[in-house]
Amino acid sequence: MKTTIQLPPQTQSAMNRLRDDEGMLRSLVPIMDDQVELTLAETRETFFRTSGPQSLGVRTSRLWKSLRQTKAVISGNRIVAAIGSNVKYLGVHEFGFQGTVQVGPYIRKRNVRQVIFGKRRKVRVGDVPVRAHSRQLNFPERAPLRRGIAASHDRIARAMVGGIVEFYKGK
Repeated sequence: MKTTIQLPPQTQSAMNRLRDDEGMLRSLVPIMDDQVELTLAETRETFFRTSGPQSLGVRTSRLWKSLRQTKAVISGNRIVAAIGSNVKYLGVHEFGFQGTVQVGPYIRKRNVRQVIFGKRRKVRVGDVPVRAHSRQLNFPERAPLRRGIAASHDRIARAMVGGIVEFYKGK
């Protein structure tokens, strides 16, 4: 997902007057790194750790621990940074999925209720082989990363504008 920060007209005109894009961009890289780190921390807490209809909640913490940021780099006249994960199922949570999934064969535990010493208890009585089959899956989009980045958009914009103003104050 691409997020564009629009600078106010007075900041753009100050930049055009002074025109030291490379020096200014270099001074903004650490600010962008800090902002991306804050965004990642807020997103983890708000959209990955808590439970609710729009949050994932932590089960094994594999996804939560896998979230990473890249260092901000200058690419042309832009600063680029990213947040992502190497866990494959983040894409399903982020964008949703609707379709058919193939399920491989597996062994399922077979439990029955039996009366033991006067109380009904679940007792494992064996295993049942389950054959391979297909299953219809409708997984709604939750977009935890996109919503976390969107929630941080204004804070990032203010920090970047402040960094630009600080850079040009020294000139």
